[in-house]
Amino acid sequence: PADVNGKEKNKEKNADSDADADTDAVADAAKGDNQGENSIADVNDDQQGRVTDGDGTDTLTAAAEELEGETASIYKQLKDTSGDSIELYGSPQYTAARWIVSSDPSPEGTRSADDPRLLQRYALVTLYFSTNAQSTWVQCYQGHDDCKLDGESFLSGADECEWSGITCDENTRMVTAIELQNNGLKGNLSAELGALSSLELLDVTKNQLGGVIPESLANTAMVELIVSANQMVGPFPTSLYGMKTLEHVCIDRNKFVEMPDWASMPNLIYIFAFENEFEGELDPAMADLKNLKVIDLKSNKLTGALPKKFANLKSLEKLKLSDNSLSGEVSEKIFGLPRLTELWLPPPLSEGP
Repeated sequence: PADVNGKEKNKEKNADSDADADTDAVADAAKGDNQGENSIADVNDDQQGRVTDGDGTDTLTAAAEELEGETASIYKQLKDTSGDSIELYGSPQYTAARWIVSSDPSPEGTRSADDPRLLQRYALVTLYFSTNAQSTWVQCYQGHDDCKLDGESFLSGADECEWSGITCDENTRMVTAIELQNNGLKGNLSAELGALSSLELLDVTKNQLGGVIPESLANTAMVELIVSANQMVGPFPTSLYGMKTLEHVCIDRNKFVEMPDWASMPNLIYIFAFENEFEGELDPAMADLKNLKVIDLKSNKLTGALPKKFANLKSLEKLKLSDNSLSGEVSEKIFGLPRLTELWLPPPLSEGP
């Protein structure tokens, strides 16, 4: 029989949800030069010199006007991916582009514009700069010689598939996973992650990331989206609605307010969204998610009744709704779900017919 309890008992394994809600803050560490001075050489110095506007602003736009041949083609590829943000001096996109064009220490040199892995490397470098790596990452930032994660430090001359926290397909050498848990990432997830078309797993649990989940992730092959224990605010990207590859959504311990349309993600198996600020009622259409095993929405601001249609969730193993403001009766059919082992309900709910 299901264990009915309004208090937390067993901790979840998935999405690092066994961690305490009060995650220890990762201390800022001074690790060298700031982002703007971090091995970012001028674009094609030997061809054009430092490009500076009259007010002292150094822009890639001006630099691009002087670029020729393959370098110009590379810049065009990067700009097609990032848009105007690549022209904003000091932006993560600007800094990443300059690194790709003129500072990449790879023995192979800068990849050609028609190499599909050019954008892959650029996307990871942009993620690096958008998360304040050089000033807040705990380890595996550029030049860190004591990287204890499996792999090389970011921005090393090694193939990006060898960088710490990065996994690639053995045959295609395209990125399939980014796992940078508890490493001091601070800032925002960059939209350029959408250029990683083979990306299946993004796990940035226990960092200090704010902002939103990029809409561009709809361009990936995302199966597991794990942004637990950060400071993200939403809204949840509507572009992921209808995404058939997505199975795990772990957005617990953030500051989301607007409830995602869970029912629009047809192959969801795990929903971990506890300890946010979600308001409103549970959507009865969630009962159409036939593969759903876990719904963990405890410690939010949910109201209304537990939909009777939830009795159709035959695969459901854990339903955790404690510490909400739900009310009304719970259908006895929910208690009788064949695979249900944990049922956490707030005290006002009562068993009904």
